[in-house]
Amino acid sequence: MDLATGERAFTKWGYRELIEGQLIDVIQPDICHDGGIKETLKIAAMAETYNIVVAPHNPNGPVATAASVHAAACMPNFLILEYAQSPTRDACQAGDVFKAVNGRIEMPTKPGLGIELDEDYLARHPYQGIKLWPSLRYPDGSIADV
Repeated sequence: MDLATGERAFTKWGYRELIEGQLIDVIQPDICHDGGIKETLKIAAMAETYNIVVAPHNPNGPVATAASVHAAACMPNFLILEYAQSPTRDACQAGDVFKAVNGRIEMPTKPGLGIELDEDYLARHPYQGIKLWPSLRYPDGSIADV
């Protein structure tokens, strides 16, 4: 059985012990938490030297998915990309909607990350902040899960 972890580690230093100790089979860096595309690729390269595959953690929106798709395309040890679906994921995109079809996401061909956002939709639905459930906190009020 394969052991996967890493979705809550930050930067390559947060993955070092897991990778060098060969404590896992699958590393799951989150491009939004680990330092971005370049840092994700560094983590993947570290994992590759120990024959550890990469399954990026990506329960995020379309911009993070686009960045994760680009990073995954450069990883020789890429395994699979997590992909969350929601009505707002498609609604906030303009033009061609960036999504998985038959379990695959095509590499974008447009400039930048290859995604266009619907600015009018985003203006009508401004960010309201994160609402944490009480169960996501320890008794002392510290965050138990993100």
